Amino acid sequence: MLKNKIIRNLLTGLIFVTIAAGLVARFTLLTMSFEYDELFTAVTTDPTLSLGWIWVNWLVPDVHPPLYNVLLWLYNHCVPYGPEVWLRLPSALCGVGAVVCGWLLFPRYLGKTARLIFTAVLACHQFMILYSQQARAYAWVLLLAVPVTFMFLNMSRRVWHRKNISLKQWLWFGGLSLVLAWSHYFGTLLVGICYVLLFVQAWRYRRPLKM
Repeated sequence: MLKNKIIRNLLTGLIFVTIAAGLVARFTLLTMSFEYDELFTAVTTDPTLSLGWIWVNWLVPDVHPPLYNVLLWLYNHCVPYGPEVWLRLPSALCGVGAVVCGWLLFPRYLGKTARLIFTAVLACHQFMILYSQQARAYAWVLLLAVPVTFMFLNMSRRVWHRKNISLKQWLWFGGLSLVLAWSHYFGTLLVGICYVLLFVQAWRYRRPLKM
């Protein structure tokens, strides 16, 4: 019994060390030269250009929703513009924030083991680390997608148990969904899937989606 407890504690400690390493790894490539897509971000967030000009000439014709570029344009008025590290720093912080949200907001009814595994995968997956060091909207989208997904699961569970969804839940879910949809078209896809599944579930259980 004691031996099993020691092994479990050692494994848990090892996972936490791995999570910490994954968080630190998000800050290791911030000074690399910009890649192709990042150059577009650098140009469209130039603080010396007016937001109106950037909006009309760059953001409206672009395939991606414009919110992240607008936020970076505002951010670039507060930090030195030009060095790669400053334009990538928000992504690294968003990547760390996504892991923290994954740990704090993970549904407790799914268990502690699932919570730990999810957080470890989120922290250490190579693509999560890589995209947290690019001056693009990917890490920002991940930061928003984690709570949106968890809120969807909680709301879906309430519908399944035939309970009403509170106004506070709808406001948080709706607000974050709107921000996510305006950040990237993959975010729009996730939001659309969540709403469709909620309505299908409500129809299946004959449960109105009301507060």
